[in-house]
Amino acid sequence: YAIVLTNQDSLFIYKIGTEKKRYIALSTFYYLFRDDNGKEWILYQQKDERKRFYIRRMSDDYEYSDINVSSFLFNEKKSILLMDIEKEIGGEKKQFIYLLNLRSGMKDSIWSGDRAFNFRFDNKGEQIAFISGENEKYSIWYYKDGMKVAEKLASESSDDFDNNLIVNNGELEFNKDNNFLFFQLIEKPLPRPDADAVQVDIWSYKDLHLQEDQLSNQMYPRIYIGVIDILNKRIKQIQTADERLYIGTDLSHTREHLITTVGGGPDFWWQAAGRSSVFVKSIADGKSVLLKKDVLYAHDWFYYLRFMFSPDEHYVVYYDPIEASYFSYEIATG
Repeated sequence: YAIVLTNQDSLFIYKIGTEKKRYIALSTFYYLFRDDNGKEWILYQQKDERKRFYIRRMSDDYEYSDINVSSFLFNEKKSILLMDIEKEIGGEKKQFIYLLNLRSGMKDSIWSGDRAFNFRFDNKGEQIAFISGENEKYSIWYYKDGMKVAEKLASESSDDFDNNLIVNNGELEFNKDNNFLFFQLIEKPLPRPDADAVQVDIWSYKDLHLQEDQLSNQMYPRIYIGVIDILNKRIKQIQTADERLYIGTDLSHTREHLITTVGGGPDFWWQAAGRSSVFVKSIADGKSVLLKKDVLYAHDWFYYLRFMFSPDEHYVVYYDPIEASYFSYEIATG
């Protein structure tokens, strides 16, 4: 096929080697893709008040259309299309989440409410997670193939994490084996001090950060990582106040463990207290095992290349530039 978006925002589709042509008026965008069976499809949305949305199979012109589609997302196989559709019910606008099965043509509604966003499929396309809410009152929802509707997994706050933390509206991520769902926690906003109150900041020469940096950091609430054990519906705060995920961590590639650092400051070159210790941490039970203490460059991209999991995550492998040697740690046996 040859597809052209004209300067009048219309689509011209021509099947090469035939006389088959098609014009589609006033499209805001188009998207071409192949499903897991090799079938070619085109998805487009027309430029009108109703936001009419089309998805067409090129081989036989099977077509599905709907209106007021605000956003969409495919699973990795391109066999399921998630659609975020706005409808007016009783004079109020509501959001509906639908799943369209491109193989069967069946459309199912899995959620409705005021606002949902940050949709995420797992890497098999069988599970979906998303966030609902606004104004710092967010909840996490979950759907799996075979369920009638999505269910709520986590509310704004929980006894499973610090009482000064709430669910954030950041990205969600399934791990590689699709049995854990990572989400963000954020510190609750601090009450604004009285304008007439005396402003005091206490600093010690033993602190890892200069006073100026301390005050600057306090302006922004810190974000932590939480995790949901999907099978058992257990929620926990996997990252504690003194921990950081090892720089370059990709949560979608993790399986059962994380590499974390504890401590560390900007003056690690000359201040021993500013150096980090590196740990391997179990996602399931939250237990950490020390890999190496007082590490230079722990938050530097140069050193990121030196701590890594083996492909099966049975080992942590790292290179020590001071000893000029490679080391490995077997997680199962220690």
